[in-house]
Amino acid sequence: MLITLPADSPAKLSILAYAGIFALAVMLLYLMILVPSLLPNKARPEDIGRSLFCYLMEGIGVAIMSVSGLTAVIGVLAGIPAPAFSYLLLLLVFGAGGVIFLRYESRQRIIDPNAQIIPSLLFRYTVKLVGVASGLLGGFSLISFLFFRPIGIAPRWWVNPLVMLIYGCFLVWVTRQRRVEEEMLMDPFGAKRKKK
Repeated sequence: MLITLPADSPAKLSILAYAGIFALAVMLLYLMILVPSLLPNKARPEDIGRSLFCYLMEGIGVAIMSVSGLTAVIGVLAGIPAPAFSYLLLLLVFGAGGVIFLRYESRQRIIDPNAQIIPSLLFRYTVKLVGVASGLLGGFSLISFLFFRPIGIAPRWWVNPLVMLIYGCFLVWVTRQRRVEEEMLMDPFGAKRKKK
């Protein structure tokens, strides 16, 4: 059953207002990233916009893979009975996220490296922030359950916090800082440039 709202309904107006605010916030975020990217180098604004879009789509792909993968791992380790169809669906969602990530990762490789500096740093540190937050929350949950032992706790209480702790540590490890000189000497296809 489809629920429709009258044209002058306050709920419809508030939904439109929130949609407008969200669109404005996305545009402002885009501009906050685009303008500093133009300052230090001679990259074209179009390439910077493409690079930013590619990194945003890679982030969406990573988020889709994370949600479906973590759901499956937690479900299996916690012993939650689920039909095989649900695990197949999670696998398909994970695959869709992987395709999105790989498609925009390959598109990213043909963009001027100067246009990728700011968007790549923002992407890397956003993923690192998610990893630190996930690891800290998982670690704090694990420690609080160990010390305070709530009454009536489920037998496999440790699965969710432990998986989130491992996931957070994995994200932090993946985004570890590489040597700046190596990154500066690499072209988008991975071949080293000669020093001038």
